[in-house]
Amino acid sequence: MPAARPTPSAPDAPGGLPGAGPERLRAMLAAGDVAGFNQARAAGELDLSGLVLSGVVLDGVHLDGCDLRRADLSAASLIGASLNGAVLDQASLVRAVLERATFRRASLRQADLRSVRAREVDLQLADLVRANLSDGAFRGARMKGAVLYDATVAAADFEGADLDGANLASALLDRTKFTRANLHGARLYGTFGEDVVFTGANLTGAEAMGARYRGEATTFEGAYVRGFVNDGLGRGSDPFANAIRDQEPPPGEFPVHDLPPEDTLLIRGIPGTSQKLWDAAMKDLNELVGLERVKDQVRRIFDRMLYRHERQQFGLPVTEISYHMVFKGPPGTGKTTIAEIVNRLLTAIGHHKKGQFVSTDPDGLIAQYVGQTGPLTHAKVQEAMDGMLFVDEAYGLTEGGEQGYGPQAVRALLLDAENYRDRFTCIIAGYDEDIERLLRFNRGFRSRFRILIPFENYSIGELVEIMTARLAKYDFEYDTELLARASVMYALRKERMDREERSGSGIKFANGREVRQSLESVEERIATRIAGEAATRQRLVALATDDLPFEELTGIAPGAIPMAALRWNADGKELASGALPLTGRFPELAPASLARLYSLLPG
Repeated sequence: MPAARPTPSAPDAPGGLPGAGPERLRAMLAAGDVAGFNQARAAGELDLSGLVLSGVVLDGVHLDGCDLRRADLSAASLIGASLNGAVLDQASLVRAVLERATFRRASLRQADLRSVRAREVDLQLADLVRANLSDGAFRGARMKGAVLYDATVAAADFEGADLDGANLASALLDRTKFTRANLHGARLYGTFGEDVVFTGANLTGAEAMGARYRGEATTFEGAYVRGFVNDGLGRGSDPFANAIRDQEPPPGEFPVHDLPPEDTLLIRGIPGTSQKLWDAAMKDLNELVGLERVKDQVRRIFDRMLYRHERQQFGLPVTEISYHMVFKGPPGTGKTTIAEIVNRLLTAIGHHKKGQFVSTDPDGLIAQYVGQTGPLTHAKVQEAMDGMLFVDEAYGLTEGGEQGYGPQAVRALLLDAENYRDRFTCIIAGYDEDIERLLRFNRGFRSRFRILIPFENYSIGELVEIMTARLAKYDFEYDTELLARASVMYALRKERMDREERSGSGIKFANGREVRQSLESVEERIATRIAGEAATRQRLVALATDDLPFEELTGIAPGAIPMAALRWNADGKELASGALPLTGRFPELAPASLARLYSLLPG
C-alpha cells in the first residue's frame, strides 16, 4: 500500500489547563469545542499544520500565531475568529465562512480561498502571494497593505472593500468586481483580466503600468482616477471617458481604517528595512532544493549590501556599485525563482522602494518597426522602476546581428541600467553559451552587469526531492519503490537527452521542468487508471509505479530495469531500493548502477 509522507508533529507542551498539549488542543478543534480550546490554549505559537477541520464550526476561535500550514479548513465556519499572525500557507479554505474574522499580518501564501464568504473580513497586511481568491465574496473587507502578488482573483467581489496600498502586481482579475472599493495607492502592475469592474472605485495614486484589461464589460464609470498611473491598460479607446479625472473623493466617501499597530523590526536597526520581509525571503531561499552555490552567492551579495548600509549609519563613505546581474545556466534550474527572491530581498533592505517584478523576453523589448525599439525598451524599464526587470532568454537580443533591431534594445537597456542603477535592478538570464555570446556582443554588459551567478544542473537525487515536494503539496501518497523508479527514470532521461544534444538535437535536458511535465503525465495516467471507479480519497491520492511515464521518457520498458541490483549512495553506505528514505535528502545512484543503466540506452 502506498505510504504517505509523514506530517511532522510537535511534542506536547503545557497548555492553559493541565494536560492541554497539542494533541488535546487538536482534538478540541476537531470536535468544535471552541470555548474549551480558547480557555486551554496557552499564549504563543502552536503547531496545527495539516490539521483537518473541514466543515467544523469554529466561530470565535482564537488561533492567533498558530501554524496552520496545509490545514484543511474547507467549508469551516470561522465567523468572528481571530487568526492574526497565523501561518496558513497552502491551507484550504474553500467555501469557508470568514465573515468578520481577523487575519492581520497572517501568511496565506498559495492558500486556496475559492468561494469563501468573507464579508468584512480583516486581512490588513496579510501575505496572500499566489493565493486563489476566485469566486470569493469580500464585500467590505479590510485589506489595507495586503500583498496579493501573482494571486488568482477571478470573479471575486470586493464591493466596498478597503485595499488602500495593497499590492496586486501580476494578479489575474477576470470578472473581478471592485465596485466602490478603495484602491488608493494600490499597486496593480501587470494585472490582467477580462470584464474587470471598477465602478465608483477610488484609484487615486494607484499604479498599473503593464496592466491589461480586456472585454466590453470592463468599466471605470464614476471611478476616481486622479493620479492613476497607467499606460493605457491595453484598451483601444479611452478607458476613463466616464471616470472622474480631476477630483479627489469627498471626505468620508471611502472609510479610513488605521493599520494595526506597527511592530516592524528593522534589519540591524537600519532605517527603511523590514526584518519580516527579509526573513520570509531568506526562508524561501534556504528551503529551495539544491542550488547551494547559487544560494551562497546570493547570501554574499546581501552580506555586502548590509555592510555598506552599516558604513553609512556611521557616516562612512561607500563606493558606487551596481546590482545588475547575469544568471546563466541550463534550463529549469530556478533562475526565475531566484530572481524573484532577490527582488524581495532588495525590497526588504530598502533598495527597491516598490518591489514589483517585471518579467519579459526580447520580444518585449524589440519592436517591429524602425524607431520604436528604443522607446519600447525605455518603457519596459519605467514599468520596472523601483523594482526589478528580469529579461529571460536575453540572448535573443543578438538575433539579426547589427542589422536587426536587437542592438537598439541593447543600447537603450544599457543606458537605463547606468542612469537608473539606484532605481531598479535588471537581471539578464539564459543558457551558458548564449549568455557568453551576448556579453561579447556588447562590452557594456560586462561593465554594467558585474554580478555573474552560474547555475548548474540538478543532481538526480535533487530532482527526486523536487518531485516529492510537489507530490506532498497535493497530498499524494507513494512508497519507496516509486521513488526508486523515479530516480532511475530521471537518470536515464537526462543521459538520453544529453546524448541526443551531443548528436545535434539542440534540445537540452530541462531539469525542474522535466519534473513538472512528468508529474502532469502522472496525473493523466491516474485519471485514466481510476476512470469509471467510485471516487474515494485513497484512489485519488495513492500513486502506483506504473503511473510514472517511464518508457515515454526513457525509451526503455520498466521491466528491463534490474531494480533489485541497483544501489544508491547515502553517507558512505550503499542502499537498496527498499531502504530509500521517504523524506529528507534523497541519495544518488551509485556510479556502478548508473553505468549499468546507461548501458541499456541505444548507441
